[in-house]
Amino acid sequence: MPAANWDRSSGFPRLGFEDFISLEDVEDVEIFRGLPTDAASYKELVHMFDAGNGPQYLFCITAQNHGGYDTGLAVNSQLEILSPAGSYPCAQEYLRLLQKTDAAFAELVNYFRAQPEPTIILMFGDHLPAVEEEFLNATLPENDIFALYTTPFILWANYDLGLDKSAPEVTMSSNYLFSYLLETADLPMTGLQKMLRTLYAEYPVISVAGVLDRDGNYINAAAAADLPLIRDYSYMQYNYLVKHAKTASEFYQFHQ
Repeated sequence: MPAANWDRSSGFPRLGFEDFISLEDVEDVEIFRGLPTDAASYKELVHMFDAGNGPQYLFCITAQNHGGYDTGLAVNSQLEILSPAGSYPCAQEYLRLLQKTDAAFAELVNYFRAQPEPTIILMFGDHLPAVEEEFLNATLPENDIFALYTTPFILWANYDLGLDKSAPEVTMSSNYLFSYLLETADLPMTGLQKMLRTLYAEYPVISVAGVLDRDGNYINAAAAADLPLIRDYSYMQYNYLVKHAKTASEFYQFHQ
């Protein structure tokens, strides 16, 4: 998207990225429904990888599947929703977009599958689509307070990560994903990231909808704020984001 979108042009440099690339920096971008396609974003990722030297960390936010979903794409789509019964043009359009993402993601994976450089891809969604409420009610789990806040993620590598494929699905809130990635890749972690792994062991989900502890017990957000580990975490966030880590800066940075 454009650099000014959500103030990313000022936000991302503060997060420590060496380069920030927006829509204005890329030529001949493929557009679909007025938005850059996922295929175009992945193409830019491959270009940056090829142009880079040594280890790289690339973070990409895609826009193709963003709402609204009333552009008429579903009218000419060969995709049809058979269940639940009813007319859901917005959901149909969103699912058609997922088909395009599937194809583009397959190309991205196949590209890195052939690369000798050890590479990990972590892909996740930030929220569910704003499609018909009747469709969501019919497809999401009942009596699940987190249903509207849950999205899947995939961790893929072109080498053996040594993960236990028989283990149950991993459930975590998105604040833990970066630490999970570093731990899986056997890379160094900062003090904050190590603390997050400890926090995850006790409270694997911290959400606006509430908290889940390690035994699957639900804790509402107000009560969770007073839990010692979560309270300490909020202090660390405040110090890092508001005070720019002026206190205990070594805790937030890599060091020998």
